[in-house]
Amino acid sequence: MSKTKTGSNAQFTGPQKGLTVIGNHVYAHSGLVPTATSETTQLKFTTGDEYMVVTLMLNGGINIASIGSGINTLFYIIMNGSKISCVKVGETGAEDMPTCYLYKLLIPPLTSFEVTGDSDYTDYFTSVTMTGRLYG
Repeated sequence: MSKTKTGSNAQFTGPQKGLTVIGNHVYAHSGLVPTATSETTQLKFTTGDEYMVVTLMLNGGINIASIGSGINTLFYIIMNGSKISCVKVGETGAEDMPTCYLYKLLIPPLTSFEVTGDSDYTDYFTSVTMTGRLYG
């Protein structure tokens, strides 16, 4: 379930997989998530009684020790256990792909929502940020 915050306790305390609500605005920041050769949860939460219109920023894998080095990352958008979309971002040289992707969507009320990332390599880091607004 989402957490409602207002006033001085609305400050950012660090990345997490959950959703934060401030008034009629929502956000979530995964922080840096290490890549794996299997799906890794980036964000995961259940929405409340309102629907949300959000923008996800999906950031492909980066080697922090060598910032010029990136990898392909496949992100899955999952609602109520069903994969509704997959987005591939990453290494720009070989495939001329963006290193991040903005994904806009509407998330219905009372929906289990998850974003996972998958890669062919470890020792890189991905991240997902989400901002949006509540309606209803």
